[in-house]
Amino acid sequence: MNRRSHGEIDPKFQGFSEGKAKYHAGTSSGGPVWLVTFVDLISLMLAFFVMMYSMSTLTAPSWEAFTAAMQKSSIDNLEDARAMAPTPITAEPELPGWGIDISYLRRVLEAGLQREETLALATISEREGRLVLSLPGDLFFASGASTILPRGRAALFGLAEVLSTLDNRIDLVGHTDPVRPSGDGPLDSNWKLSLARAASVADGLAQSGYRKPTTIMAEGATQFHSVAPELPLSQRYRRARRVDLVIYSEKDHR
Repeated sequence: MNRRSHGEIDPKFQGFSEGKAKYHAGTSSGGPVWLVTFVDLISLMLAFFVMMYSMSTLTAPSWEAFTAAMQKSSIDNLEDARAMAPTPITAEPELPGWGIDISYLRRVLEAGLQREETLALATISEREGRLVLSLPGDLFFASGASTILPRGRAALFGLAEVLSTLDNRIDLVGHTDPVRPSGDGPLDSNWKLSLARAASVADGLAQSGYRKPTTIMAEGATQFHSVAPELPLSQRYRRARRVDLVIYSEKDHR
């Protein structure tokens, strides 16, 4: 057993100087200790990246199965969308509707004419599926004139109220007798006179509250041959001077 004299320093503590010692055990014969730690870190990172790569790489069979499933899902979704899509609406031509039945309307108007004293001379007839209400010219106009007389305006007021409830198409047709109007005024022909009178009746109906469209036509004396040929000529002339209110079976789409 070696004994050291007082004050002799053990060789293991030669690194201490002035209260501080340098510890020589920090190194090894294989190199610095930090190099071992660095190698371990690199190994772990390499293992991490290899694992990530293996997770992100699909085998061919797996990828094909995946794409096939996606394609089937897309097709199914497309078929479902087509099935849920609204059916396109095809615009079809509108067929003309029907208004109030002509036979029923005739009974209504005949009852109204009986209550309206100023329309007592008006006549109602059916021609080719149309109802014709003939307004006598002598009741509404002076000879050769197209201005409606006061008694004629009173008759139109009650008539407009009835016509306003109808959806049927209505035309106004003016007629005259064969005698040509006298004078050189603007109404110097039967055609002009019949057209002006039909227009006056249309205007009178509008002023009385009838707001639906009407077609105005003129026949002049062209239809005189069909006016009650069995009656005396004077009565035929009186009937020829008129404005026909023609009511159609179909609705008015104008």
